[in-house]
Amino acid sequence: MERNIGLANIIAKILNGKYIGEYSPNLETQPNDFWVLHGPISPSTASSLGIVYPNFLGGIIDPLHSQKSVFHSPLNDPEVVPDNFPFQFSKSLVTNQIVLPGYVAFSKKDIYRAYDLLSKAKIVSRWKNPLFSSGREQYRIYSKSMLDSLIIATDETLLKKYGIILEANVLEDANKEGCPLSLSGGYLDLSNKIYSYVGEMKFGETGHKDRYLGTSLISAIGKPQELMGNVPEKFNGEIKMLQAISESLPLLPNFCGTRINLNFVSGKIEQNNGKIGPQVLAATEPTYRPGGATVAELYNVQRLLANPSQKVVTAQSKIHYGPRNETMIPSEALVILDEIVTRGNRGPVQVWAEPI
Repeated sequence: MERNIGLANIIAKILNGKYIGEYSPNLETQPNDFWVLHGPISPSTASSLGIVYPNFLGGIIDPLHSQKSVFHSPLNDPEVVPDNFPFQFSKSLVTNQIVLPGYVAFSKKDIYRAYDLLSKAKIVSRWKNPLFSSGREQYRIYSKSMLDSLIIATDETLLKKYGIILEANVLEDANKEGCPLSLSGGYLDLSNKIYSYVGEMKFGETGHKDRYLGTSLISAIGKPQELMGNVPEKFNGEIKMLQAISESLPLLPNFCGTRINLNFVSGKIEQNNGKIGPQVLAATEPTYRPGGATVAELYNVQRLLANPSQKVVTAQSKIHYGPRNETMIPSEALVILDEIVTRGNRGPVQVWAEPI
């Protein structure tokens, strides 16, 4: 919440407007007001609030379609599939090999079927609950009994609505560091002008190896392909996938998004015969809302607008958990949170962006 208020103030400056406050039923709004959405909203909600393109940051999308469930296809002849599942969209991603080998299942029977199909292909399965992010509710399946336990604990109502994903487990990044390389990329559409970016996420600190610490970003004006040739070659595959996904988004009925972010994983598929499979790059998680790297995305937008001759600019978002160190945040940084106690009173947090 506090982060998005900071982002709203930055966007107001970029668009030469002013921040008027957090929405409440008593807040008087105007047709051209710009909205920073805390999360994706349904088309019906957007219509009731008068939110229209391009006057928002985030996504207007069906609740199911906003989940990573739709990045995989159901099995052939599935037992259960929601009526509004976007088959054409998921098929386009699978056909173009944008996602890891895997399936989405909406019944306990189909979860077992998905596990058996991956096992027959010698692939170790990873369980993903699409309602969680940042690695939460994700598990490498060590045995059939572990799968049994996860299935028993699964809420059938949520399962029928949002599904469970079983996909290939990924090990080792290309740099042999023992874990997958976490990349991100996406684009912002601010006032009908597109800014694309790619980057690499950083995780881990003492006692919190999965804690997100920020993202290093390279940004350019234009669609994702505008980055090609202006960024290190290691991002080329990611850029091609970003472009392919952006071209597939119209297959989501009634979708309208102005901030689309994709997380990517680069590593090797784990096989159940003790061997390591081929190197892969795949999109794993879509986001249609402001995120942890958005401060750096907006920082780069400001710099691109101030320096139109520059093809690309670089910056990094940073998150620090704990009391502020006076020398920690550089003077040129763009700060959106400064010692705000947030996320369940876990202590003070600072969030900012700085040039690389």
